[in-house]
Amino acid sequence: MIIGIINYGSGNLRSVAKALERAAITHNNIDIILIDNSDMVRSCDKIILPGVGAFADCMNNLMAIDDMIPTLQQQVLDKQKPFLGICVGMQLLCHEGWEHGTTQGLAWVNGITKKLDFPDDATLKIPHMGWNSITIKYNHPILLDFHAQYFYFAHSYYADIIDKDTIFA
Repeated sequence: MIIGIINYGSGNLRSVAKALERAAITHNNIDIILIDNSDMVRSCDKIILPGVGAFADCMNNLMAIDDMIPTLQQQVLDKQKPFLGICVGMQLLCHEGWEHGTTQGLAWVNGITKKLDFPDDATLKIPHMGWNSITIKYNHPILLDFHAQYFYFAHSYYADIIDKDTIFA
């Protein structure tokens, strides 16, 4: 199995690769590759889009790779290859992002990436940083062997998803 991490100049690429390499130690026949072009996407069984940075910058970096967005759409949406967007990599799935102006996203998910706002609780700080638990709404295969109860968050923006039934945690 080949797991590809898209290298688009935005993101926690090395952290994601090291985490996957460590997890793959207990599994045979898993290769972790860094994807530098759209042809490499076709050879992957699973695809990860990491992300750290501003929505607009990340989207522009992704668009700068020749044929990357149409290839991702074909492989993920048409061929149903498993895909994981991490942080801004997940936010790019929305129709648009509002960080530093309005930027079109991939539009795979009906939603908008918006700035966090906590008007009713002055004790909550932005950026939101720290360990928090999640609430699981629906069983999903991605959670079957996942034993973590807490996740680390470091963000000022969130994906406001329109179809709430598509949110499983």
